[in-house]
Amino acid sequence: MRVGALAIVIAVAMITISNYAYGMEYDEQSIITPWDIQEDTISVLIMRDAAVQPYKIDIVEEVIKSNNGGQTKTQFTSWNNAIKNTNTKFSSQIPTLQIGHINNQNYITIYLKDEINSKYDGFTELTYKDGKIQNAFVSIYDSDEITPTQLKMLIRHELGHALGLGHIIEKPSIMNSIIYQQAKLITMFEMQLFLTVY
Repeated sequence: MRVGALAIVIAVAMITISNYAYGMEYDEQSIITPWDIQEDTISVLIMRDAAVQPYKIDIVEEVIKSNNGGQTKTQFTSWNNAIKNTNTKFSSQIPTLQIGHINNQNYITIYLKDEINSKYDGFTELTYKDGKIQNAFVSIYDSDEITPTQLKMLIRHELGHALGLGHIIEKPSIMNSIIYQQAKLITMFEMQLFLTVY
């Protein structure tokens, strides 16, 4: 954090978006890594630099839990809608995201930064125990300068990494390393990967 910058902590997870988004490096064998949790939820915290407008947190929350339109039975605007639909349809137990409630030591932190990074728009760092994810830290760079649409796409992508997805080669996927305009939503393509580990 810069000197004099105030970080505001709010319950939510977040990610940045631009033309390029990067997450942890994954080999082709580990396209999906499960979380090491006993509960059915993963806690999410959202922080922002003081220079980042507060409404950007609302955008992050929308990508996590929105029940708004713009989705179908195979495309979703929020991660929780995608997860709940998949759990219902396939009787799976993919953990949902819970904003601001830390009920265990496993959580996702999303930090909306004012700082510019010449290499990344967003970056997700994961910690592991016995090959399973313990925590995720998502950094979104230059958060106040990107548009709401770009921020939504970037958050969907970086939360995908935080949930355990690696980069996917398929161009229309939100998990491609280059986020294309036509891949704005979470699809059943990404959700089916979770079925291999949950």
